[in-house]
Amino acid sequence: MQTSAEGVNLVEVRWGEVTSVRIDPDTAMLERTLQRIAAKGTAEALAAPIIS
Repeated sequence: MQTSAEGVNLVEVRWGEVTSVRIDPDTAMLERTLQRIAAKGTAEALAAPIIS
């Protein structure tokens, strides 16, 4: 199964080194994709988010 995602990736570089990376996905599109994957039998697509 192939999926794609849209959003914004922000990378901060200082003196040639990456100091931070921020990924902001299109959450509405992500939700639709996860619903579609779950409907095809992958229950993990609707699992609770991992919080660390």
